Amino acid sequence: MNDKNEESRTIEANHENEDAHALHVSKELRNAHNWKHLARWHGQGFYELQTEDTGDVRVRLFFTPQLLNDAEEILYRQIVNATRFPGVLMVVITPDAHYGYGVPVGCVLITDAATGAVAMGPVGYDIGCFTADTLVPVVDGNSRAIGELAESGEGILVYALSDEHKVVVANATAKRTRARASLVKVTLDNGREIRCTPDHEFMLRDGSFRQAQELQPGTSLMPFNAQVEQRFFGIETQLTFSNEQLAHGYNHKVVSVEPLKEKEDVYCLTVPEFGNFALEAGVFVHNCGMMSARSSVEAERATPEKRLEFNRAVMERVDMGFGGKSRRLGKLSEGEFQNLVRGGAEYYVERYGATFDRSHAERHRIPVDDDWQIPWGGKGRPERGLEQLGSLGGGNHFIELQRSNQTGTLFLQVHTGSRGFGHGLATNYFELAREERPSMRDIDLGYFTPESRHYRDYLNAVAAGGNYAILNRLVIFEQVSDAFREVFGEELELIYEISHNLVQKEWHAEFGDVWVHRKGATRAFPAGHPFLKGTQWETTGHPVLIPGSNKDWSYILRPLAGAEASGFSVNHGAGRRISRGEATRTLLQRAIDDEYREAGIVVNADGRVPLDEAAPCYKPSEEVIAAVVGAGLAVVEHELWPLASLKGVDERKRKNRGRQERARRSRGDGKKTSEHY
Repeated sequence: MNDKNEESRTIEANHENEDAHALHVSKELRNAHNWKHLARWHGQGFYELQTEDTGDVRVRLFFTPQLLNDAEEILYRQIVNATRFPGVLMVVITPDAHYGYGVPVGCVLITDAATGAVAMGPVGYDIGCFTADTLVPVVDGNSRAIGELAESGEGILVYALSDEHKVVVANATAKRTRARASLVKVTLDNGREIRCTPDHEFMLRDGSFRQAQELQPGTSLMPFNAQVEQRFFGIETQLTFSNEQLAHGYNHKVVSVEPLKEKEDVYCLTVPEFGNFALEAGVFVHNCGMMSARSSVEAERATPEKRLEFNRAVMERVDMGFGGKSRRLGKLSEGEFQNLVRGGAEYYVERYGATFDRSHAERHRIPVDDDWQIPWGGKGRPERGLEQLGSLGGGNHFIELQRSNQTGTLFLQVHTGSRGFGHGLATNYFELAREERPSMRDIDLGYFTPESRHYRDYLNAVAAGGNYAILNRLVIFEQVSDAFREVFGEELELIYEISHNLVQKEWHAEFGDVWVHRKGATRAFPAGHPFLKGTQWETTGHPVLIPGSNKDWSYILRPLAGAEASGFSVNHGAGRRISRGEATRTLLQRAIDDEYREAGIVVNADGRVPLDEAAPCYKPSEEVIAAVVGAGLAVVEHELWPLASLKGVDERKRKNRGRQERARRSRGDGKKTSEHY
């Protein structure tokens, strides 16, 4: 017998003995080498996948032959992961699917409502961490490997940074968070190398955080060489460290970030009071949706000058980027914040008034139990959301002015979510899931079952985060509408607002009541669906909003009865085809900016396109929409071409990229190649 297979079976058996309800994830997969060949065309627009690894769980791949051929081979492991949750009934892979954490981005997981799990990874959130050999300084003057700390299971005293940017002593625990995770190597100017997951956040000089994969050469990180304020056992004293590991005299700048081929288990520290900790290397580390609107303004009126004027008007009203704050509401009191995340759009309209018709939102409010309490603090710090309501965020979030191919008039789309509040809730509940199932090998696959004491609390957290995201989009709509009125002199009309990345209790004709988890996916309820009864969409189905890149077509569709085959779900975008790191390494800023300029697409106020969000990063939206339409899930009503694009960009990151670009041109490697497209 193969030794590896024997080892795998032994590990799985031991894991089952530890926790009969723990997710059963195989270390070795039997069909990883031939899964695409085993996918069988159903004849109704999707492939059915049944392998030794997926067992009896129904798996449907809504791919065209081209999309199946282009799918990453490693996607299979995450498809198999999705079939292993307790009570799973069906797994749907949407046309935009790509490799994520735990399960694919572009995945719909349907579990039994009475007995099945409510899963966390399939709602769209990831945790980043470090390899086992990463050293963490502790208060006894030594440094210990994070893997060793996790194995001991003991609480420890480490160094963290307070809100006042003082180094303090804090309580922490270490745990393994992922098995066989993808890695990058971050090299610092002091010669230290840090191996971590691409999404782990490093603290910058200003106290904000940035993912490892988005760090650039020259980025200044928060140094760990300052005075330390001891805050334990009721004692407050000042300690100054001058040894080499804490005060090495370097500027704490990034030299390089390199993707690694190897995969390893990774670990992280939980520091409840501060949410960050120091490494021996001398640095500190640490739900969304769409809305669409239309106007009667002819697209010809959006001249290049007007597009730029519109972008500037929006940027005056909406703060963008990862650290963006609310310009409309400011920092909310905790009491008012509770009213908003529990009362949703209903409370907001009653309290503040509104220029939008909230009947055009997917829902006015997701109910939250009165006795549920927001888990403030912890590693996640959801209180960050107190001052972010009405801000865009970063990454793939955007505001876009568009032209409808059908009407020739101006449309608008916005993609944003629950900001630091939703991120913080997810982080804190991941920690609770890990405490509840210590044998769980991959935190991205965390979940709660009905007998869990956190089951109801987690569903309340999802609801509160969903309410925040809905409000965030509607508040932004009001601000963008003001800008549109100022520039074009006419009104915007809200078409629809809809959520992504939620777990929701729904009805399915075959399965009855189910939990539907949509990661990188969105609802698609056709005419006659019971959830639309009594709404204006009852006889037509609600609109579906699928954006492409900001140099490609976006779409508004109408769901059809065939959407039942996909769990009444479709993809929420075109899907990435290259990573952010690869984009910043291979795309040329000047070439990309020139392409957008020639296409007449005005980006922000300066015309500089964020390389990690440029068109080559995404699949062609036409191919993705062809899969949706070909499967009879929905029909296209509007094709929308971008005229002006707004994205949150960190200016320090831009300056670093500019230096990289000049260096590449001076080496003579600025010529365009096929790698750039």
